[in-house]
Amino acid sequence: MTLRPTVALHGSLPALQPEFYYSDVFLTPLRLDVDKLLTDFVQRLLNKPDQDGLPASSSPTDLTGASAEQNSFEIFKTCWVSNHWRFMHLRCLDAIGRGAFLHVLHRLFLAVRQNVLTGSLIPEAALSYQETYMKLGALYGLYTFYVTQPAQLYRLKQIPIPLDHIQQLFQLPLNFEYPHNLVATHLIATLISNKAFRVLPISGLHPLNPTVLPQTFVAISTTDQDTRPRGPGRVTLTQRLRTAKRAVDELRALLDRDDPHMASQDIAPPPSSVNYTHLRSLMLKAAGPENVADAIRETSQTLEKAEVVLAQEGVAVEVDSEIRGGRLLDLVHEIRE
Repeated sequence: MTLRPTVALHGSLPALQPEFYYSDVFLTPLRLDVDKLLTDFVQRLLNKPDQDGLPASSSPTDLTGASAEQNSFEIFKTCWVSNHWRFMHLRCLDAIGRGAFLHVLHRLFLAVRQNVLTGSLIPEAALSYQETYMKLGALYGLYTFYVTQPAQLYRLKQIPIPLDHIQQLFQLPLNFEYPHNLVATHLIATLISNKAFRVLPISGLHPLNPTVLPQTFVAISTTDQDTRPRGPGRVTLTQRLRTAKRAVDELRALLDRDDPHMASQDIAPPPSSVNYTHLRSLMLKAAGPENVADAIRETSQTLEKAEVVLAQEGVAVEVDSEIRGGRLLDLVHEIRE
């Protein structure tokens, strides 16, 4: 995870980068919070005792008829407040990471409803009442978190959702009994009327960015090196000068040393004109006489133009007669050792 360069005012609080909200450091506890919220909602809705053994509600409530229509969303709002989800929007206030924060929260509610509880992993006929109400709670959470976005802060106007997922979202009220199906239909219709969704291609094409959550993982090491004392800190200028002087002294000692291994090493022979002549003949045979003649002609014309320009500027130029005759390749003489 890398930190992007940002402009920070003097005395301002540090801002988390968007990559933080896509990492397991943020998503792992967030999923536990979502699971606790939905579990609390189901327990209260089914009038089951909570984890402390206390009754989830003061009196049993029949989940059929008008009372269920009244209490279904009211119970969820009670769970929302008791689990401190009304303060969730205050978790990120800066404009740098709030877009990623809202994107992850809405996507997580859709993922809980879509990947685990819509029947993709569990057959619809085998779903229990508890799993069905978990789907209802995920829909309530998506709706509540979307409509309670503060107007003074950055708001996510459209929730990205693949085409096949939104089609399954439209069919979600069919999994509920009366009157919960009416509540779910009303919430989905409200989101659609507010243009809360931005439809993407099907999920098989992986249109969401990032494609997988969490996107990054933080490796926590438990070795002994984590407990070792750290160094003195930043290297001073004096230490740098001492290191440079030590390196220069070592280099001088290496050069002054009379090492027989270094003296016995073979030194490559100097370049020879024989090799050059041989390579030149091979190149001429490969290029052909016509290409060589054209190259000589173009080079001679270029040199003549350069001579004219220099003469106009008053620069005296001495040109070999061999060059004027176009015999450039014959000017190479063998080097006498």
